[in-house]
Amino acid sequence: ITVKEFQSRVIASQLMTAGELRAVVDGLPERARSSVDSITGALLRAGHLTQFQLDEILEGRERSLVLGNYILLEQLGKGGMGTVYKAS
Repeated sequence: ITVKEFQSRVIASQLMTAGELRAVVDGLPERARSSVDSITGALLRAGHLTQFQLDEILEGRERSLVLGNYILLEQLGKGGMGTVYKAS
Protein backbone atom coordinates (compact mmCIF):
# COMPACT_ATOMS: atom_id res chain seq x y z
CA ILE A 1 0.00 0.00 0.00
CA THR A 2 1.33 3.44 -0.86
CA VAL A 3 1.34 6.39 1.51
CA LYS A 4 -1.19 8.20 -0.68
CA GLU A 5 -3.53 5.19 -0.72
CA PHE A 6 -3.19 4.75 3.05
CA GLN A 7 -4.00 8.41 3.64
CA SER A 8 -7.04 8.16 1.35
CA ARG A 9 -8.26 5.12 3.29
CA VAL A 10 -7.84 6.88 6.65
CA ILE A 11 -9.91 9.81 5.42
CA ALA A 12 -12.52 7.46 3.87
CA SER A 13 -12.85 5.70 7.25
CA GLN A 14 -14.28 8.95 8.70
CA LEU A 15 -12.08 8.48 11.77
CA MET A 16 -9.92 11.51 10.93
CA THR A 17 -10.29 14.52 8.71
CA ALA A 18 -7.74 15.36 6.04
CA GLY A 19 -6.54 18.26 8.19
CA GLU A 20 -6.05 16.09 11.28
CA LEU A 21 -4.11 13.52 9.29
CA ARG A 22 -2.02 16.20 7.58
CA ALA A 23 -1.10 17.68 10.99
CA VAL A 24 0.23 14.31 12.17
CA VAL A 25 2.16 13.68 8.94
CA ASP A 26 3.59 17.22 8.88
CA GLY A 27 4.88 16.66 12.42
CA LEU A 28 7.05 13.77 11.25
CA PRO A 29 10.61 14.15 9.99
CA GLU A 30 10.72 14.55 6.20
CA ARG A 31 12.09 11.04 5.64
CA ALA A 32 9.37 9.41 7.76
CA ARG A 33 6.57 11.04 5.75
CA SER A 34 7.14 8.59 2.90
CA SER A 35 6.73 5.49 5.08
CA VAL A 36 3.35 3.95 5.90
CA ASP A 37 4.96 2.29 8.94
CA SER A 38 6.17 5.64 10.28
CA ILE A 39 2.77 7.24 9.78
CA THR A 40 0.89 4.35 11.40
CA GLY A 41 3.29 4.45 14.34
CA ALA A 42 2.70 8.17 14.79
CA LEU A 43 -1.09 7.70 14.64
CA LEU A 44 -0.89 4.96 17.28
CA ARG A 45 1.42 6.91 19.59
CA ALA A 46 -0.80 9.99 19.39
CA GLY A 47 -3.90 7.91 20.14
CA HIS A 48 -5.68 8.94 16.95
CA LEU A 49 -6.33 5.33 15.87
CA THR A 50 -6.22 1.92 17.54
CA GLN A 51 -4.23 -1.04 16.25
CA PHE A 52 -7.51 -2.72 15.28
CA GLN A 53 -8.56 0.33 13.24
CA LEU A 54 -5.18 0.51 11.51
CA ASP A 55 -5.30 -3.20 10.68
CA GLU A 56 -8.77 -2.79 9.16
CA ILE A 57 -7.64 0.22 7.12
CA LEU A 58 -4.56 -1.60 5.85
CA GLU A 59 -6.76 -4.56 4.83
CA GLY A 60 -9.09 -2.24 2.88
CA ARG A 61 -12.00 -2.48 5.33
CA GLU A 62 -11.96 1.18 6.37
CA ARG A 63 -15.64 1.73 5.59
CA SER A 64 -16.72 -0.80 8.22
CA LEU A 65 -15.30 1.16 11.19
CA VAL A 66 -18.21 3.58 11.61
CA LEU A 67 -21.67 2.10 12.19
CA GLY A 68 -24.31 4.77 12.62
CA ASN A 69 -23.30 6.79 15.68
CA TYR A 70 -20.70 4.22 16.76
CA ILE A 71 -16.98 4.03 16.04
CA LEU A 72 -15.48 0.54 16.32
CA LEU A 73 -12.38 0.57 18.53
CA GLU A 74 -11.44 -3.09 18.71
CA GLN A 75 -12.71 -6.62 18.24
CA LEU A 76 -13.40 -8.29 21.58
CA GLY A 77 -14.41 -11.72 20.37
CA LYS A 78 -15.70 -13.78 17.48
CA GLY A 79 -17.66 -17.01 17.36
CA GLY A 80 -20.17 -19.01 15.40
CA MET A 81 -23.04 -16.63 16.17
CA GLY A 82 -21.31 -13.30 15.59
CA THR A 83 -18.57 -10.84 16.46
CA VAL A 84 -18.40 -8.53 19.49
CA TYR A 85 -16.71 -5.13 19.21
CA LYS A 86 -15.78 -2.40 21.63
CA ALA A 87 -17.24 0.86 20.31
CA SER A 88 -17.68 4.45 21.38
